[in-house]
Amino acid sequence: MTTSDKGKKLITHFESIRTEAYKVTPEGNWTYGIGAETKEDGTPVQEGDTITKDEAIALFSRQLKQYETNVIRLIFKPLKQHQFDALVSFVYNVGSGNFANSTIRKKININPDDRTISAEFAKWNKSAGKVLNGLTKRRSAESHYYFSGELVL
Repeated sequence: MTTSDKGKKLITHFESIRTEAYKVTPEGNWTYGIGAETKEDGTPVQEGDTITKDEAIALFSRQLKQYETNVIRLIFKPLKQHQFDALVSFVYNVGSGNFANSTIRKKININPDDRTISAEFAKWNKSAGKVLNGLTKRRSAESHYYFSGELVL
């Protein structure tokens, strides 16, 4: 399974494309492109690094594969395309390690249609213990898309 165009739109909407390295939060890692924390060669993005828009899109396409692979590896139940897309967006943002140990993953592996999964998405709206409006909106959009297949951005 690979991320659909709708799934890519979900991710890029919340990540946006940035050509200069930035930190989303003061304690966060340096990021550029479409939320990339590592460069093409696997080294971390650092202050002052730049990337063109075309390079960012190409890097996103290549790095997306690792997130898709991790969702496939960690979820044992069959998923609908929109469920898979929403989870790739989620893992792209929170990381594969966090997803591997999450209650959301455990619930999906029991029953991917369990409506309480929506509340699990909502719990992942904090950075350094602070609720962030952008993460709250992202989790809401991911949850809505996961259950309905409809993008609401």
